[in-house]
Amino acid sequence: MSTVDVANIIDGFKFFVLITFRVSGMVLIAPFFAHRAVPPKVRAGLVLALAAVMFPTVDRVGIRIPDNMGGYLSAAVAEIAVGALIGFAALVVFAAVRLGGFIAGQQIGLAIAHIYDPTSGQQTSLLSQTLYMLGFVVFVLVGGHHMLLRALAASYEAIPISRAHLTEGVFTKIGVGMFSEMFVNAVRITAPAVITLMLATIVMAIVARTVPEMNIFNIGFAMRLGLGLTVMALAAPALGWIFQRLFERLSVNIEFLINAMKPAA
Repeated sequence: MSTVDVANIIDGFKFFVLITFRVSGMVLIAPFFAHRAVPPKVRAGLVLALAAVMFPTVDRVGIRIPDNMGGYLSAAVAEIAVGALIGFAALVVFAAVRLGGFIAGQQIGLAIAHIYDPTSGQQTSLLSQTLYMLGFVVFVLVGGHHMLLRALAASYEAIPISRAHLTEGVFTKIGVGMFSEMFVNAVRITAPAVITLMLATIVMAIVARTVPEMNIFNIGFAMRLGLGLTVMALAAPALGWIFQRLFERLSVNIEFLINAMKPAA
């Protein structure tokens, strides 16, 4: 085997490792792939399998792999960041779902009803976990995991290996655009329960003023709990539609991030 062949094999291996870094960045962050129920060995195998599938499809023309250790480590960090940002965009959507469940739980009166969430390793409100699982089911049904894989594959064409351009616009989109969308979406998810309970509170206040003998506080908690859960149950079909719209919006956000990370022409 000639020296040229050995050098090509080494360059190919370096190229494959950089592809693996980008894949691992997404798999370690994105919902569905980063689920705690998936054993680490399975995730590692998934990363290698995805990298092996994408390796022949990634264009190597004009790609220069850094020769020195510092440059290669910088390229590796950039590749991890690209994959992690794609996964993080999906993570923000699920954060909105959890936040919406937390807000609704506070209004309904389930603020102290917490359960252990094995997917995050933390205590979470009962309603947050319920909405999260509903959102997770919708995410799978609409092919959200496939959309993330397509976005990852498209990123190799838009952002060549070792040429990611992490501009200020990327972090502005995350810090301002995506997080503001997260709070807006959380309010949309909880709007039926919050509006209904606000009206119920006004009614209870009027009753308390007109019939002072009635201890409205004794029946208020049970009424808010029953009314809030009933409204959330009735709004479940609409929540499914809202979740579907959120995941469609997710593809737009990911496309924006990929375009923002394109190298300068």
